[in-house]
Amino acid sequence: MKGTSIILVVVSILQSTFSIDPPQLQPFEFPNDLEMGSKVVAVCILREGDPPVTIVWKKDGQQLSHGGRLTIEQVNIDISNLKISIISPEDVGNYTCTATNSAGSDSFTAALVVRGPPFWLHEPINSQAVLGASQTTIHCSAGGYPRPKLLWFKKGPSGSLTPISRSYKMKVLDNGTLLINDVKETDSGTYLCQVENGVGESLEKAVRLSVHAPPLIQRERETLTFKRGETGLLSCATKGELPLIVKWLKNHGNLEPWSNSHETYTEDTFEGIKSILVLRNIQPHDSALYACKVRNNFGTDELSFNVIINEPPESPYQVALSDIRGRTARVTWQISTTLTAITQFIVRFWPTTGKKTTRRLQEETLSFDKRTLLLRDLHPGTEYTVEIQSENSIGFSEPSDPVRFTTMEEEPSSAPVDIKVAAVDSQTLMVSWKSPPREHWNGVLKGYYVSYKVKDSSNRFSYETVTTDDVIDNEIAIQGLNFGTEYVVTVKAFNSAGTGPSSEEVMCATLRGDPPSAPDLRLVSVNFDALKLDWRTPQINLPVLQYNLEIKENGKSKQQLHLPGTINNYQLMHLKAGSKYEVSLAAYNTFGKGRASAPIVAFTEITGESSDENSNTEPFYLRLYFIIPVATSVTVIICAVVVAWACLKKEHIVEKNQPIYVAYGTRSAYGPPPILDSCNSRILENGYDIPWDTPGYRISGSNDGNYTKLKPGNLQT
Repeated sequence: MKGTSIILVVVSILQSTFSIDPPQLQPFEFPNDLEMGSKVVAVCILREGDPPVTIVWKKDGQQLSHGGRLTIEQVNIDISNLKISIISPEDVGNYTCTATNSAGSDSFTAALVVRGPPFWLHEPINSQAVLGASQTTIHCSAGGYPRPKLLWFKKGPSGSLTPISRSYKMKVLDNGTLLINDVKETDSGTYLCQVENGVGESLEKAVRLSVHAPPLIQRERETLTFKRGETGLLSCATKGELPLIVKWLKNHGNLEPWSNSHETYTEDTFEGIKSILVLRNIQPHDSALYACKVRNNFGTDELSFNVIINEPPESPYQVALSDIRGRTARVTWQISTTLTAITQFIVRFWPTTGKKTTRRLQEETLSFDKRTLLLRDLHPGTEYTVEIQSENSIGFSEPSDPVRFTTMEEEPSSAPVDIKVAAVDSQTLMVSWKSPPREHWNGVLKGYYVSYKVKDSSNRFSYETVTTDDVIDNEIAIQGLNFGTEYVVTVKAFNSAGTGPSSEEVMCATLRGDPPSAPDLRLVSVNFDALKLDWRTPQINLPVLQYNLEIKENGKSKQQLHLPGTINNYQLMHLKAGSKYEVSLAAYNTFGKGRASAPIVAFTEITGESSDENSNTEPFYLRLYFIIPVATSVTVIICAVVVAWACLKKEHIVEKNQPIYVAYGTRSAYGPPPILDSCNSRILENGYDIPWDTPGYRISGSNDGNYTKLKPGNLQT
C-alpha cells in the first residue's frame, strides 16, 4: 500500500508537470438481427486519452449498474464491456458509453433494436357506452419491431368486417386511437383493432360500442292561440331510449295529471312516446306558460308553450313611480290576474313641459313577465308623463291612466354664453349675457351670479346676484368701480340644486373719464324740404369732439350724420315734403358717446308752404313744428322715467362693412385699433365717423391715443 501511494504521488507530479490528453472513444454498434431471448455484448474502447479514465454506461440517459441480466465488465483501463444475457422488450433503447478524465470527456451512443412480435401498449376495453350526438374515442396502441401496422374494422350483422377509412365521421389517429364524430345510434356495434408487424403472431381486440339516446322532443309551435270555450291540445312527441318519463308544468309549477279543466295521456310511437295535454273549456285563466319536461337515464329535454287567449288584454293598473332621481326613475305596474295572455308591455314616457312639437317620446318594450322598468336618459328638473299598454297576439289594451312625475333638479351643466362687458363710464361696467342652452338648465333657473375683480388681483371675486324676477334681457350695470381700472368678469347660472360652471373670463377696463351727457336739442324752424336745429351741451371738463345726429324718416331705419364738435346748430336740407322726421342728437368726447337727447318729431310742409319763422307772423310757440316736438318730448320723458335704466343699453351702430380707422391724440396716421377682444367698450361699439377735419381734432400733448371704428354717414346735407 505504501508503494502504491508513492506511485500515485509520482503520477500526480508527472500529470502536473506534463499536459494530459482528453479521452476519445471508438464507435460501436449492436447487431441488427437480434431477437427476444438472445444475448448481446457491446464493447466500449478508449482509443486515446491519458489515465486515469472513468468509463460509465447509460440507457436512455439513465446510468446502468451491474446486476441481473445486465453485466458491466471493466476489462482494462481502455476497454469496458456491456453484456445482456437474455434480451427482453424493456431492453430496447439507446445505450451510451462515456469516458472521462481530468482533461475532458467523450461519449458514443448506439441503438439496441430487437425484432419482436407486436405487444399491447394500450389494450382496448371490451365495451364502451356513449351518448348520441357526442364525440367519442376507442383507444388501441401496440409496440414491436419493426413498428406494427394497426387497422380498424367494423363488424357487420353477418360477421363481415368492413375496413374503416379516414373521413369526417371516423378517422384513425397516429397513435392508433379511433375517433368517431357526431355519434348516432347507427354507430352502435362491434369494432375490431388488428395489429401486426411480420414477426410472430398478430394482435386483435374487439370492442362493443353501445350508443344511448337522451330524450329529444320534436320542436313544434311554441306559441298557441285559442278562443274562449275551445278545447286545446298541447302535444309533446319525444324520442330517446326507454323508459321516458314526462311531466307537465304551468308557469314553472307542477301540473297535476288530471283535473276538471285539463287531463294528460301518453301514446307509444315508433321512436319513443307522445304526451298530450288537453285543456277543456279554455278560459282567460288558462293563459299561461306551459312546459313539457321529459327525462330518461341519459338526460332531459324541455319544450315550452305560451298559451294565449284570443282577446285583447286589459290595461295595466296601479302605475307608480319610485326612486325618482335627476336622470332615472323606476316605474312599476300591475295587470289583471284573469288576463295573463300578454306577449309584451309597451312603456311610453315624454316630457310634459316645453313646446309640444319638441317633446321627445321615448318607448321601451318589455317581455310579458316584467312588471317594472328603470326609465333612463331623463332630464333633471323636468316633468314627465308615463303610460303603459299591454299587447297580445290579438292587439293592444287601452293605455293605462297617465301618471306625471318630476325628476330631481341638478346644477346647471353649462355656463352662460356670449358674455359682453362694456365700459359705460369711469365707474361703471355694463355686463350682458345669454342664458345657457335650455337643455342644460337641469331645472328652473333662479338667477345668475355676476362675479368681478381687478385683473391680476389676489383678492377674491365680488359678485352681484341677479334673480330671474329682476333681470331683463340678462343685463346688469356694475357700479362703484375704480377709475380707469381693468376688471375680470365671469357669469354663473344657478337653480334650486346649486350653481353651474363659470363662463369664460372677460376683461374690460373702466373709462378714465366720463362721456358727455345728452345735448339739449331744439327745433328752430321747418319748411317743405329742411329742418333747422340748434342745441346746447352741458359744461364738462373735456371738449366735444363730434355730434351724432340720428334721423328717421316716416318710421324707416335710422340714418346717421356726424357733425364737428365746434358747432351748436345745423340745418338738414333736401328733405321730402309732407314727411315725418324724428331726430335725436348725442355728443362724443375722447371717452366715447354720451346719451342721446330725447327725440324730436317734425313734419315737413307741403311743397310751397314755407314755415320759416321770419315769414310767419304767428308766435313761434304756436307753430305745428314746435308743438309736436314739445308734446313728443313730454311723452318721451315720462317713458324715460319708467325705463330709465334702458339708457345704459348699447346702441349697436357698427355695421359689418369694411371699417375706416382714425387716430386721435398723438397719432398722426390712420391704422387699426388696438386689440381689445376681452372688452366690448362702448368707445368701440358706438364708434363715430371721420370728423369733418381730422387734423384739427387732434389734441396736442394728449396721451390718450384711442382708435375708434368709423363709418361714413350716408345722409346728404
